[in-house]
Amino acid sequence: MEKNYFSCSCNYIEGYIEDMKQLLFTLTKPKAPEPLTAQFTDRMDKQSAVKAYKEKYGKRNNVQLFPTGMFTFQVMLCAYLFLS
Repeated sequence: MEKNYFSCSCNYIEGYIEDMKQLLFTLTKPKAPEPLTAQFTDRMDKQSAVKAYKEKYGKRNNVQLFPTGMFTFQVMLCAYLFLS
């Protein structure tokens, strides 16, 4: 005997839907977690942090640049032509 799965009563489905609505709308919403900044009470203010960053990493930007190989070649060529 073949079962017909599509012949269920509509009252059962409507009751299920109503039960799900009640369940979803009566659940309490979860509370938002505390912000992560609350964990760091010894943070420095923004101006101090920017100043410390510039002191620490500002020196790295003052790298002495060396001339390219082509520039060195041109200087050597000019010196050779001038001296010969």
